[in-house]
Amino acid sequence: MEKQHTLEQINNIFKDVLDSDDIIVTEATTSADIDEWDSLTHIQLIVAIEKNFKIKFSSMEISNWKNVGEMIKSIDSKLNGATNKAAELKEESLTKSAAQNTATHSDPDKPLYKKNHLNKFPDLKHGDNCFISEGVTLTNVEMGSQVWINKHATIFSSHDKVIIGSNCYIGPYVWIEGHAGIEMGDSVHIAGPGTNLYTHSGMKMALNGEHLGNPEYKPNIKSHYVRVPIRIGNNVWIGPNCSISPGTIIQDNVVIMPNTIVKPGVIESYSMVHGNGEIEKNSEFVKSLIAKQKI
Repeated sequence: MEKQHTLEQINNIFKDVLDSDDIIVTEATTSADIDEWDSLTHIQLIVAIEKNFKIKFSSMEISNWKNVGEMIKSIDSKLNGATNKAAELKEESLTKSAAQNTATHSDPDKPLYKKNHLNKFPDLKHGDNCFISEGVTLTNVEMGSQVWINKHATIFSSHDKVIIGSNCYIGPYVWIEGHAGIEMGDSVHIAGPGTNLYTHSGMKMALNGEHLGNPEYKPNIKSHYVRVPIRIGNNVWIGPNCSISPGTIIQDNVVIMPNTIVKPGVIESYSMVHGNGEIEKNSEFVKSLIAKQKI
């Protein structure tokens, strides 16, 4: 009965996200059975399911689903007591005040590029030994320990949080828009300049002649407004001048080469992405960069 109830809710979510009352899914249904179920829609479905059931999936769980039945198994498993340990540990590691960071004091004798501007963000939730360079903009951001945000980087969200793990680096002049939410794991390095991450798009609105709106005018309906989160795992390097699209999920140990357009969907661990979103799975180049443990 529990599985059937979950399936009924899944059906309602599919109808809402795909905007069709005619869609009916079963446990055997796959993306190949529904034309509208593409990579971007897949991420929108995941977000809607997480909000409906108040749970959170890992990128590895998402990539392992082969059909709706496996999706339901993951949902029921979490509803029956599974918890997101990684999120709990990250929350415990964050402090509530920048005053707790010993590196917040500015030294007037230091050159500008060596001054830590962390004390300019008293409401920022962060861990130990973080460094904020000159000209940085941070809005609705949380981060772990040993994070370096380099000069003139912009990280902001008017809705969901941008969560940055520990040992991360955000390069100069990087632009990160996280209105739909962005989660980064540990040791994520985003090189600058020119790299941007964005979680919303008005592309369909423009092509359908809809009003996008501005601070003084808000249309009543945004039927083609796309807002989908981005998730990045651990040990990920993103080169300069890259564009990361809404609905991108990057697993652990991934390299995004410079000047790359990253399209929505799941990028599996040990992949290299380059050019117009070409993905080289199980990349020997990526594996060659990972130091072998000494025995």
